[in-house]
Amino acid sequence: MNNVLNETTDSLVQDFKINVAGGLVATQEVLSGMKAQGKGTILFTGGGFSLYPNPDLASLSIGKAGIRNLAKMLADVLKSDSIRVGTVTICGTVSVDDPKYNPTSIAENYWAFYTGKVDIPEIIY
Repeated sequence: MNNVLNETTDSLVQDFKINVAGGLVATQEVLSGMKAQGKGTILFTGGGFSLYPNPDLASLSIGKAGIRNLAKMLADVLKSDSIRVGTVTICGTVSVDDPKYNPTSIAENYWAFYTGKVDIPEIIY
């Protein structure tokens, strides 16, 4: 984790491959099955750094923003195929003891999107 002024191109590109390219590859792998079914749901986990970038965590912040944008683009492109794409952007530290950011509460947000109770491409949590 580097300050934006100390970030290296190699580190930035490697992290981008993991965060954004990995999400794209995973999506491409499941698309044919979803298209064959005529429906599907793809959910990404985002982080608060996509909304509030931290210069001391530059690569992570850029990666989270990339995931958020990838999800929005995929949502637009796949809507006509009845494939819903969204992201749950978690703006806190996940902990079983946290009343808001505990795994059960977060899972409820994923379920709400999956079941269509929430019809927006991004849940900011």
